[in-house]
Amino acid sequence: LPTVEKGRFIFGNGDADQYIIVDLGTTRSIDRVGASFSYYPYDREVWDYFGVSIANNPTSFSLVGSVGTKGDGIVDVTTSPIYFDLLTPAEVRYIKYEFGRYSFDWVWNMQDIE
Repeated sequence: LPTVEKGRFIFGNGDADQYIIVDLGTTRSIDRVGASFSYYPYDREVWDYFGVSIANNPTSFSLVGSVGTKGDGIVDVTTSPIYFDLLTPAEVRYIKYEFGRYSFDWVWNMQDIE
């Protein structure tokens, strides 16, 4: 599980399943979802993969969009923010943000999202 430090979620070294789930508290209609974060070559960047899924319960998510492939060793995320537009508005309560591994030039396996 990630730790929270100064408003950032930081994943642990070797965390192979890096994600956070945001509970919106109630169902909301959305037509766009995304995030703003550090990206390569900046400190604690999102580097290898970024994906967003949505759901009305925290166990059954549908992928909205993604950038890159987990574990391919390629710098896939090179811009921020990243947004994904839905074709039609969706009623959503949970948003799941997924991340790939850290960059090779970073000692710790840490990524953050603010």
